[in-house]
Amino acid sequence: MVNDKDKMVVTETRPMGSSIDPHAHVHERSDVDIRTLLISIGLLALVVLATCLAMWGLFRVYEASAVADDKPPSPVADPNPLPPEPRLQSHPPKDMQQMRHETDSALKASGTVDGHTRIPIDRAIDIMADRTARGVGGRDTAAPVAPAAPLESTPSGGTVTDSVAKKGEPAAHGK
Repeated sequence: MVNDKDKMVVTETRPMGSSIDPHAHVHERSDVDIRTLLISIGLLALVVLATCLAMWGLFRVYEASAVADDKPPSPVADPNPLPPEPRLQSHPPKDMQQMRHETDSALKASGTVDGHTRIPIDRAIDIMADRTARGVGGRDTAAPVAPAAPLESTPSGGTVTDSVAKKGEPAAHGK
């Protein structure tokens, strides 16, 4: 059955013995209403345009307010002040070379730092290799390592421990 007034098509499908329901299956005969769609798109465009104009005006007001609040810099102020720490590196390769030089000199020097005596890294490696070879220390030994004896100075300014053999003689441990 066709109802031209509402532009709807009603089809009937019913099992045997059921009552007739005229609104059982209703389908649209036409597409979307173009006029309503265009009005909705136009209103949306107007809202977007009004928002953009309002934001433009608001930023103009803020800009004028900021310019009015700005004071001229003092004539005695530094025109190029340094930014606060930490600063970015201006010459990274040069900084890396300087850092490596400082690290190498700290590893190769002997002396006292914060109450601890420091020996050159080459000498420390030799001491540990000697201890490991004699079974006194190192990671491969199961025996506990005796505490290191106090450090004593050498004529060259470096330091050696009592546990290191002197002039070919084994050192006495556990004094």
